[in-house]
Amino acid sequence: MNVFRFMNECRMLDNEIDKILYLFTKALQKFTNVTKRKYINMHLKHVIFNKLGKRNEVCVNFKNFKAIWPVIDLYMPPIYENGSFEPIIHKYFRPKKGEVVIDVGAYAGYYTITSALAVGDEGLVLAIEANPYTAGVLRRNVSLNKLKNIIVVNKALWDKQTTLKLRLAGDLLSGEDSLFGHGCRFVEVEATTLDHIISELGIDCVDWLKIDVEGAEYKVLLGAKQMIESNKDLHIFVETHTPALCNYVTSFLSLLGYTPHLRDRTHNLFLRK
Repeated sequence: MNVFRFMNECRMLDNEIDKILYLFTKALQKFTNVTKRKYINMHLKHVIFNKLGKRNEVCVNFKNFKAIWPVIDLYMPPIYENGSFEPIIHKYFRPKKGEVVIDVGAYAGYYTITSALAVGDEGLVLAIEANPYTAGVLRRNVSLNKLKNIIVVNKALWDKQTTLKLRLAGDLLSGEDSLFGHGCRFVEVEATTLDHIISELGIDCVDWLKIDVEGAEYKVLLGAKQMIESNKDLHIFVETHTPALCNYVTSFLSLLGYTPHLRDRTHNLFLRK
């Protein structure tokens, strides 16, 4: 294990109990790798965390806020914090005071919370998360930071109103759940369109749209056509994991008057031509 990475992860934990749980998890992972008894050891981890009411999660201190985070993904907070994860988003996703942000696939709420802090009380962040459990963690993080300018919606976004199977990846809290996954574990979720949600909420103007939904990005955009057309200065960040998906997204947004402004391997920033 990289010692520097280990120290960075441990440094960000909020309290001594969480640090002990983190060390316990790391030791258990090492023991699992040596003994190959993965399921027995993972069951032990779940038992210990559940006894403490933690659900395999710990509290992490970011620079300006705290967040409940899955212990299995603790390598993420340090690279979020130094901007080396998703560098295009860290550099160019910069909402300003009073603006409206929509975060689709909000996960535990890192970008939701940083956006809420940036837009202030005059602005608004709409955070949409399909997984009911993850949406619950997201709400806990909003409450933990006493933020009043965030609306959390626990629904999947699609190009129509329907019910879908969200395939679950790994632990209870995971950023890799997908409507296009092939795993045997799933949860049925209510799906709707972004146009329908913002109409219901009475949101007239949107400044930023960020979409990261593990393969369903094109479907989300199809269901947001009216909103995209009616907001002339919209900044659109879309994650696309395959060239085919990138082509679909680029072609669709081009028809609506948008062109890719920045792009890396998976992230795209679209601005109006």
